[in-house]
Amino acid sequence: AELIGTDQATDLAVLRIPAVGLAEVETADSDTLRTGDLAFAVGYPLGLEQTLTMGVISGLGRSGLGDAVEDYIQTDAAVNSGNSGGPLLDSRGRLIGINTSILSGGFSGGNDGIAFAVPTRIMMFVVEQLRANGEVTRGRIGATLGSLTAERAVELGLGFVRGAIVEDVVPGSPADRAGLVRGDVITRIQNRPVANAGSVQAVVGIAPPGTALTLVYLRDGREGSASMTVEVSETGAVQVGTNAVQAFGASFA
Repeated sequence: AELIGTDQATDLAVLRIPAVGLAEVETADSDTLRTGDLAFAVGYPLGLEQTLTMGVISGLGRSGLGDAVEDYIQTDAAVNSGNSGGPLLDSRGRLIGINTSILSGGFSGGNDGIAFAVPTRIMMFVVEQLRANGEVTRGRIGATLGSLTAERAVELGLGFVRGAIVEDVVPGSPADRAGLVRGDVITRIQNRPVANAGSVQAVVGIAPPGTALTLVYLRDGREGSASMTVEVSETGAVQVGTNAVQAFGASFA
């Protein structure tokens, strides 16, 4: 196999295999998935080749795992060491995600019924960019976001706990020009409901620079909308906001 390119943020790679007689698996749109749908994982767990396990879709839009682009499918299909990079399939044998990690309660790193897969919506964006350019170029909107928790919802007087809070805005950034300010709660982006900060980061992360994004937000109990154009994200750049500085993976107030 020849390596075409890799993307560290999503733990994906594209390989070219010069062989004949291979069949391509059918790819399904991960946006059509629902919690409770059947899911099948295929891989080489613990060295046992060609292993198939079955479970259901336990959750969608999972984030907070420390990766750069998060919008994971959660499944209870048994996934262990050796399943990474293997397919997550639906009941018709179509590809819906790429198994990438597990959440384990012990130090053994064994299966606890909580596994995560990169959805095909993100996978196809990464694959297309790697095939075309050998690398992935992502966008930015210049806003630092946090997830709406029960505690923050009480502080803001909100009756729901799904959304992303704008913690800071970089002066002159797309978010600043769109009028976003600290304390805004983003509830929808590109007509997709926002579960947490990861939902926004996932949409922005697969939006090519120059893409116009539309979002809906709440400010002081009133709903507003904004449109912004995604800019090229500078790798490793220091992001200076009005209230904090982001650098080296940390936010400094």
